[in-house]
Amino acid sequence: MADCPSFTYSGLAQAFQLFDEPGHGAEVYSLMRDSDLPPDQYLTRFFDTGDER
Repeated sequence: MADCPSFTYSGLAQAFQLFDEPGHGAEVYSLMRDSDLPPDQYLTRFFDTGDER
């Protein structure tokens, strides 16, 4: 497992309510991004834009 990546939980979790049972072809969203920023600066840079709804 020498190539096993490491992860840091930023404290942010996003979810979307499915209104139907997921079936064949259902899409699931996932986002992973490399960053040298500490978690608080990362969230500010990419998520705290002021335009969130």
